Amino acid sequence: MKKQSPTTPPKIVKIPPEELAKIDTNQLAREIGWPHDPNDPDLEPCQVYSHLVFGRRTPQNETEQRWLDRIKEIHAAGGVVEMWFD
Repeated sequence: MKKQSPTTPPKIVKIPPEELAKIDTNQLAREIGWPHDPNDPDLEPCQVYSHLVFGRRTPQNETEQRWLDRIKEIHAAGGVVEMWFD
């Protein structure tokens, strides 16, 4: 695998909502090493957002509910959610 230079932007993978719904997120979580509970209150914001996008987390507060509402709006409009973090 070619190593990216510091100036090379990361590759962005856009997954349409209909394809996102087909993903077995539990299997994916095991494969990429997410042994934690998606509803754990001590997760980093990027982890919380990821779990909300994949439908694995129940919103725990008003901020998370706003995020989820926006995610649903994007999907309803036929858009995709981009996540820009490592």
